[in-house]
Amino acid sequence: LFQASLLPYLGFLYFIGKPDARTPQLTNVGFRFLLLFVAATIPAGVIAKTQYGDILANVDVLHGGAESLLTITNILIVLGMREGLRQTQEPEIESSEGSSAALWAATALGVAGLVGSHVSGLDTAIAAALGAEPANA
Repeated sequence: LFQASLLPYLGFLYFIGKPDARTPQLTNVGFRFLLLFVAATIPAGVIAKTQYGDILANVDVLHGGAESLLTITNILIVLGMREGLRQTQEPEIESSEGSSAALWAATALGVAGLVGSHVSGLDTAIAAALGAEPANA
């Protein structure tokens, strides 16, 4: 089912990226950022199965990291839509510096959190402290 949904989603991205669609830039970035969530979820699922013998949804350390990318996606889409609404109310404003700053802040926080927990070994330490998770976790 996943493979069948990818082609329509790529078509969706193509059409919302056209100038005639007038999609706010940050919203466009948010919808494209969802592909990063998908790309990260696939290897996380494989790691969950091979290292923990369970599905991704039951391995909190990996599942939380993957879901944080989805949270960033949602934030980008909402901030972009907010920017678009503001531009329709105040057409003289070409771009919103606040939304651009929010984009970089959200992205930096998400990436720093994911990389920091991995580099520091926090994700491994948490997984070791938890031990093998029960099947119904």
